Amino acid sequence: MYKFWSRFLVLCVVCLSLPAIAAACDPPYVGINGISDGSVLSGVQTVALSVWSETEVKGVDVYLDGKLITSLTPMLGKNADDEYAGSCAFAWDTRIVPDGTHEIYAKARAIGREDGVSDPIAVIIDNLIASPDQSSTEAEKPGRGSEEEGQTSEQSPDAAPGDQDPVLDAAD
Repeated sequence: MYKFWSRFLVLCVVCLSLPAIAAACDPPYVGINGISDGSVLSGVQTVALSVWSETEVKGVDVYLDGKLITSLTPMLGKNADDEYAGSCAFAWDTRIVPDGTHEIYAKARAIGREDGVSDPIAVIIDNLIASPDQSSTEAEKPGRGSEEEGQTSEQSPDAAPGDQDPVLDAAD
């Protein structure tokens, strides 16, 4: 009976001290690489993250203006100091974000302790300039217009402004 109570007591002491041990560890470090305050971004951007921790990390969440945009699992390995270090990255399509200034930051989710949060970075999204692979709308193409502008929908789409449709000429 003595063995049971002594083991029980040891187990209780260990279990009760785990939160204190976990709290003694620093929160994990997470940093956003390749983007700095004031960066002007457009299109698809690769966002790289560095993670370092004294204990394991469950994952990394990335936030834009306080809203979660992605969750990642970093590839962590132990270094010579028995610490976890690694990185992860994702492709961020800025075209789905309104143009203007936004704040991006990352949070490393720790196991049994406080999460680590990166410094926020203010970025400027500017997708107003059309890329060469984007096509104009039909109304913007030369030689096209609306019926309100005096052109009819019967005009050939390939006709230059002022050209007459050969089908209409034959009917005259």
